[in-house]
Amino acid sequence: MNINPSYRMIFLCGFVLIPLAFLYAYAPGSQLVAIAGVSSLLLALIWDALRVVGSLDAIKLTVPEVVRSTRGTETAVEVLIDSSNSARKSFTLGLQLPDSVPASQDVLHVEMPSESSKATVNWFCTPAERGNYVIEQAYLGGASPWGLWEHHRMVPVEGTVRAYPNIQRERKNMAAVFLNRDSAGIHRQRSIQQGREFAQLREYIPGDSFEDIHWKATARTGKPVTKLYQVERSQEIYVVIDKSSFSATKLSDSDGSIGDTTNLERCINAALLLGLVAEKQGDLFGLITFDDQVRTFLKARNGRGHYNVCRDALYAAEPSEQQADFAELFSYIRLNLRKRALLIILTNLSDPLQSERFTENVQIISRNHLIMVDMIADPAVQPVFAPEEITMPNEVYTKLGGHFEWSNLQSIRRKLHLQNISMQFLSHEMLSVDLVSQYMTQKQRQLL
Repeated sequence: MNINPSYRMIFLCGFVLIPLAFLYAYAPGSQLVAIAGVSSLLLALIWDALRVVGSLDAIKLTVPEVVRSTRGTETAVEVLIDSSNSARKSFTLGLQLPDSVPASQDVLHVEMPSESSKATVNWFCTPAERGNYVIEQAYLGGASPWGLWEHHRMVPVEGTVRAYPNIQRERKNMAAVFLNRDSAGIHRQRSIQQGREFAQLREYIPGDSFEDIHWKATARTGKPVTKLYQVERSQEIYVVIDKSSFSATKLSDSDGSIGDTTNLERCINAALLLGLVAEKQGDLFGLITFDDQVRTFLKARNGRGHYNVCRDALYAAEPSEQQADFAELFSYIRLNLRKRALLIILTNLSDPLQSERFTENVQIISRNHLIMVDMIADPAVQPVFAPEEITMPNEVYTKLGGHFEWSNLQSIRRKLHLQNISMQFLSHEMLSVDLVSQYMTQKQRQLL
């Protein structure tokens, strides 16, 4: 609790005390008047201070336990105000949030309704980064009845703002790409190749293929009976996100400048978008994150509730300082995933030692699962004879370094291809769209 002098008090003291001081000094016969004036001012200040002390103590504030938001989207935090035991009806309010959650206003001026002692106000803020932000304190302030003092206090509150990843940009990119391809979009795909599952029997209808006739049932009933197949079967799709030290790498924008988006940020957005698409396709979506050990494992399921669980597991994820342990990862997958699944591994294999460990240990699961390795491409990693022109002599060495790294990655790609593992180098701007395209292609081909 603090009481500070207001600007009104400062002006009043200057306006009253200075003339009284001159009066006391230069008009000996008016000293009693000057003393009386100063005493009256002091009594007024003390009286006004006594009336403001404790006037905010009885006001109670409550914020929601969890406020769900999206990165970069303005969010309203509802603050419930209870002034049942306080006579004060006018005051200022503020919430203490981290700098990464800037508010739309410094303070709110609250006027309590005359007919009620409770009110709800909205505190607007915009999370700049995804994460979990705790609201621990709120600010209350108000002027004294005569406006000579300003009283304020900090009120403890308990609340949390959860800022989830914003995948609206990825959704727009995906919609634009699918429309430009004259595609039917991401609607449920029909199974037209091998691998159909038997569903039920029905009577033969002219035009049915003879290959679909169930001869035993036909012989038993004396009428032609046709087999019907299940058009779609649920498949298990897992996105495996490498959150080791490489994931903290800042990505380059289209103009070559280093932006604020990290590798991990793009991977999280792509995983969540793929989860939405898999749900629409009727498949089961699962999630794995790892560094030197498996940090998150969510068994593949379907439904909006499961998607929310995946989102809650990712929204506060941060890059680790540890190196990726692929032996630990693949051993864990071998023990916990018995059913054949599509594994989309988002990692970086540019380091020769890490790539060697990956190719050696992935054999543990390569025969049991369909594996796709996706790596965010570095614009500098490309063949030396790429179409970009060299304008400065120093660029020759940069191009040669990029060529050697590109050559090493192509060698890793060939090694993985021998194990029936595909490896792709994707642009970070189109990572989400490319992952969905890969998934839809594998689904149409029915490789699972």
